[in-house]
Amino acid sequence: MADTLTLTLHAKAETAALGKALARAMVQAPFSLLMTGGLGMGKTTLTRALVEALPGGDAAEISSPSFTLCNIYPTEPAVVHCDLYRQGTGSLLPDEVQDMLTDGAVLVCEWSEYLAAADLPGDYVRLHLDKGPDDEPESRHVSLEAHGPCASACLAGLARAGS
Repeated sequence: MADTLTLTLHAKAETAALGKALARAMVQAPFSLLMTGGLGMGKTTLTRALVEALPGGDAAEISSPSFTLCNIYPTEPAVVHCDLYRQGTGSLLPDEVQDMLTDGAVLVCEWSEYLAAADLPGDYVRLHLDKGPDDEPESRHVSLEAHGPCASACLAGLARAGS
């Protein structure tokens, strides 16, 4: 059974803070981040904060790779940012991406529900963003589910920190 954590974020700044917390955890215990959630739920906002929080992130030009499939950011560790929205169910990651992951890069994947089961990383956090209450247009309900030991350690750390 996977470890889970549920959060409510009330503003974009809190979404960015979660991205920064995930960056700190990813550096200490590498894992992949697989995100789901509708259009405009904050997946790219979270990714931007995560990448900017990593060493080298200040040099990255962060954007949604929905038309290019993957962006690679010059961070430490390197981040491969994929968006499978236009790819559809059963999408496979390019061989070059698989090679980078084997070499220590981390994967941040938007619309990960389209990722083929064969390409699921061995250690990952599945993060789902959903709209919060109607009277808080920037709020989001976030559920995180750990799959693997590094991902479980991340969620335990986030829970201790009160993220």
